[in-house]
Amino acid sequence: LRGYNLLRDAGCKVGISSVTGTHNVDRMKEVSQFFSDLHPPSIGLNFGHHLLGKENPTMIPMGKFADILTGFYNEMRDKGVFVENISRFITPFYLEQPRFNECQAQGRGFSVDSRGKIGVCKSLLVSDIISKPLDEMPEDISTEPIFREWANRSPFNLEECVGCNVIGICGGGCNYDAFAINDGDIRKIDPRQCDYTNAVLEFLIWDLFSDVRNKVGKGVYIPTVEEQERKFSRYYNPKNELQRSVGHEKDRWKW
Repeated sequence: LRGYNLLRDAGCKVGISSVTGTHNVDRMKEVSQFFSDLHPPSIGLNFGHHLLGKENPTMIPMGKFADILTGFYNEMRDKGVFVENISRFITPFYLEQPRFNECQAQGRGFSVDSRGKIGVCKSLLVSDIISKPLDEMPEDISTEPIFREWANRSPFNLEECVGCNVIGICGGGCNYDAFAINDGDIRKIDPRQCDYTNAVLEFLIWDLFSDVRNKVGKGVYIPTVEEQERKFSRYYNPKNELQRSVGHEKDRWKW
């Protein structure tokens, strides 16, 4: 807290990133107030990931997490605070342009650690499950088979996702989670992501409807992109890179 306040008072960009799980799920009101008192421009409220080879005891059902996230988003936007995680769904929702993947591990970048090893996913790099020394990588990294495989993972390429109602905003979920839960097969999905995205989409639809219901009357009313952007993203500052988490620092819906 001392470091946070020193940086903020010195004019540095600051933000908060946190994880919701069994350790704090019953104290979210307290957590929310704690964050509010720090006056951050943005907050990331994350869910727990799978662990490799064992259960993660802190994980909560994704439907419950979605309820927490959307409630948190509702509260924070009234205070002018940008909530990062839900914004990943919001941009493709109101622009009506599909989100093809979830993070930089899917053909948008790579990770390098302090040992000089390189990998597609930072979580699998540090555990040496998918990593290579830099001097063993081809000059054109896109020709490396593992990078091509991960770059091609998208809900639009996954058999389980065909015909899904939320395919346009999903991104396919976290490659690492799919890897961890499916014995390394990223052509399969993490079913938790389906519960999560469906719950968020339902929230977005009804949340938008609450703003335009008086304009509907007896006919059909289609909100404009600008109208939706003012509704959902008015606290997003593209000049503040810390409003996006590492690997999600830009809108990833562009192909």
